[in-house]
This record gives sequence, C-alpha cells and structure tokens, in this order.
Amino acid sequence: MAAISQPQGASLRAAWIEQAQAHPWTTLGLVVSTLGVLVLLGTSIALVLAGAAQAPLRLALLGGTGAFGATALGALPGFALHRINQRLEDSMLGFAAGAMIFVVSHEVIPETHRNGHQTPATLGLMVGFALMMVLDTTLG
Repeated sequence: MAAISQPQGASLRAAWIEQAQAHPWTTLGLVVSTLGVLVLLGTSIALVLAGAAQAPLRLALLGGTGAFGATALGALPGFALHRINQRLEDSMLGFAAGAMIFVVSHEVIPETHRNGHQTPATLGLMVGFALMMVLDTTLG
C-alpha cells in the first residue's frame, strides 16, 4: 500500500506547530522580532512617503529595519533546523557568541568610551550584562 503524502504546506505547518510547542520562548521571540520589523518598516515607509524624515533620519530608520530584519531572518535557519546534531548546534552558537564578543570589544566599547563618557558606558555595560545573565538563568 502506497503512503499518502501530505502537501508541502501541510508538512511545513505541522513542523511549525511542533517546533512552537517544543520551544514556546523561541517562537515568541521570533514572532516579536518579526512584529518589530513590520512596525519599524511601516513607520519608516510612512515617514519617508510623508516627507517628514530628513536624510539622516531616513538612513537610521532603514538601517534599523535592516538590522531587525537580519535578526529575524537569521533566526529562521535555527528554527527550521531544530533537529540537527547537538554538537553542531553548540558549535554554531559558540561561533555566534564569539562574533558578538569581537564586535562589542572592537567596535562598541571603544566608541562608547570616547568624549568622556567612560563611566556611564561602563555602568551600562555592567547593568546590561547582569540583566542578560538574570534573563538567561530565569528563562533557561
């Protein structure tokens, strides 16, 4: 007896539901980031079309939209490949963490410590790190 195959859309929907049930916080994060992209994109388009945004503001709005969009799109492969080897996933997450540490240490920290803003920048870094550790511990 031949197996009945499901249409492609039905199997994707089933995989989405299975993933959402297995990892509700990941699903919530993906939904919130996607909604953030849509709101920022809508705001950017409305301001640009209304002529209210000057050139620097337009660039900032579009840059923010691109950053949020890249984040949401970057989450999709991990979301879709939830059944990959655990060691491979750990290695990929370690690479991503290393890339973020490099960017922060070589770009963000030197920029925030210019023009006499060392103390607020250092305190912001410490508070942000403590907040992320609390969230990581409480949310698992």
